Amino acid sequence: MRSIIYKLYKYIFKKTSNTCCYCFVSRGYDALKSHKYIRYDWDYVCFTDDEKLLRRGRIGIWKIRPSLQSSFEPKRNSGWHKTHPEICCAGYDYSVWIDANVNVKTKYLYNQINTRKELILTPVHNARDCIYDECKAVCAVGYEQKEIAGTVLKFLSANKMPHHYGLNETNIMFREHNNPTVLSIDKMWWEMIKNYSKRDQLSFSYVLWKHKIKPDDISINNTREDKRNFRVKLHPNHHK
Repeated sequence: MRSIIYKLYKYIFKKTSNTCCYCFVSRGYDALKSHKYIRYDWDYVCFTDDEKLLRRGRIGIWKIRPSLQSSFEPKRNSGWHKTHPEICCAGYDYSVWIDANVNVKTKYLYNQINTRKELILTPVHNARDCIYDECKAVCAVGYEQKEIAGTVLKFLSANKMPHHYGLNETNIMFREHNNPTVLSIDKMWWEMIKNYSKRDQLSFSYVLWKHKIKPDDISINNTREDKRNFRVKLHPNHHK
C-alpha cells in the first residue's frame, strides 16, 4: 500500500483530473481507508465534520475537506453531499461517489464507466426490485421510523409509482453531474431525502421513474455480492 500511495503523491501535482471520487464521513462514523485499486487520473476527496480528520489534511489517497452541509443529522448531511456533486465536485466533468465503507479492489468500476458511457451508474440492489418492498423492509428492521415509512408508501401510491420498477443500492454513484438530466435527478432526489425519508433508496427509484430511466439500465454489480471487485464493511450503527 505504501508504494501505491507514493505513486499517487508522485502524480498528484503533475495531472489535471476531470473526475473526482468523493465521500462523506461523519464524526466517528467510518474509518477512512484507501482503496486497493486506485485511479491515478482521479482526484479523491473526503468531506467531513470530524476535526481530527480535518487537522490531518490527507489520509492515504484522500484529500480531507470540511463538510459543505451540516444543518441536518449525519445521514441527511451525507445525503446532501451525495446529491450535490455539481457543488462538491465543482470544476470536474465527472464524479464518483463511494461510501467510505466500500473498498474498490479492481478496475471493474472504471471499466464499466469507460465502456458503457452512461450519465449515471450505480449498483443494483442485492435483494429486492421494488421500492415498496424496500420501504417495508427498512421499516421492519428499524432502519426507518414506521410513521415516515408509511408516509413514503402513501406518497408513492398517490403518485402511481409502479411496483417492481427496479431498485439500486446507491453506495456507489458515477455521474456526469453537469448534465441537465443528472442535475434534475439530483435536485428531485435531495428534495425527497430532505422532506421524506433520509434513506436515499426510498426515493431514488421514484426519481428515476419520473425521469423515464429504468434502474436496470444504469446498474452495475452489487458491491456486497461482488466480492471479487469490492469489499464492503458494515458501518458502526449502520442502520441509523
